[in-house]
Amino acid sequence: MMFLFSTSDKIGAKAIRWALDEPCSHFAIVFDEREDGYGVVFHSHLSGVQFDWFRSWHTQNKIVYALRPKSVQLLEEERIYQAIVSQFYGKRYDAAAFVEFGVRALRRKLFGAAIPARSSFGQKDAYLCTEIAPALQQAKPEYFSAPLTGDLTTPYALFNNMNSSKDLERVPWISDRKSYKV
Repeated sequence: MMFLFSTSDKIGAKAIRWALDEPCSHFAIVFDEREDGYGVVFHSHLSGVQFDWFRSWHTQNKIVYALRPKSVQLLEEERIYQAIVSQFYGKRYDAAAFVEFGVRALRRKLFGAAIPARSSFGQKDAYLCTEIAPALQQAKPEYFSAPLTGDLTTPYALFNNMNSSKDLERVPWISDRKSYKV
């Protein structure tokens, strides 16, 4: 299991990085990853919360940061997988919260306004990519240096929170894809 903080050359990812001045625009979790490119990526995007094969997902996403547990038993990983899948799989993408997030990020970029932790327009049973993390935090609180407080957490803020955990380690990642500018 690895926690992936990524970006792409899609217009939404470019806009997120520009507005936030942050290197990543997406959060995903990969289960059963192998060096030959197989594994299952669980994430939320415009089509909703779903799985993709890692090999296919990676053709359109560049991993900026990757974290993995220093030690995790297969049974424990299965428990995390089941907790996340049972709560999120097949749910809708929270388009209303994303639009609000975009407006707030633009206000931050242009006027220095803070982005609130909580969305005023977030929909029940619809999720942004980082909204998977609270279920992970319930299952493994030691993966986080501070409690997650809202649904408008940026992928980079989530990375910084998790990167401070003594139970996770950075995974050096070399991508064969082109470099993406912030």
